[in-house]
Amino acid sequence: MLKPLIIGIAGGSGSGKSTVATNVAEHLTTSSVAFIDMDAYYRNFPALSLDERKKLNWDHPDAFDYDLLCAHLEALSNRRPIDKPEYDFVTHLRRAEPTRVDSADVVVIDGILLFVDARVRELCDVKVFVDADADIRLIRRIERDTHVRGRPLDEMIVAKIQRRLQRGSDLEARRTPSAERPAPPART
Repeated sequence: MLKPLIIGIAGGSGSGKSTVATNVAEHLTTSSVAFIDMDAYYRNFPALSLDERKKLNWDHPDAFDYDLLCAHLEALSNRRPIDKPEYDFVTHLRRAEPTRVDSADVVVIDGILLFVDARVRELCDVKVFVDADADIRLIRRIERDTHVRGRPLDEMIVAKIQRRLQRGSDLEARRTPSAERPAPPART
């Protein structure tokens, strides 16, 4: 039995990754296709309150469970089924019931930070990066997050501004003006 072809599709938020993945699958009419969405592999933090989970940076590579994702891609690559987690964007938690994904001739996976992990890049036989203008991506993300993920627009804007301010203060804290830096030790 042949190893499945694994197609990785990455790109910015709202770039159209899922649309590209769907179109690819629709044109592979003679092959079975399994879909994996990287969003399902967000880490689970049930010990944190909802407010604490909302403050996490979900756009950082550390937000994803790459170990589980790689294990699942390897299983599918070996023609074994997986139980893919399901992520709830309203509660920021994995749902109790995973989704069974059977092995297939082609595995299509899409995700914003898909190619960050070298193991994922190695497992993908075909790598696609979908590029779209930042303004278009922002409009698509706002529409998706407000309609599909149940996030209020004002909360999204405030969260973005708070992350930006935090990055600025973190950067400022790392900088020490030369007048305040301790002098290097004297040579003897």
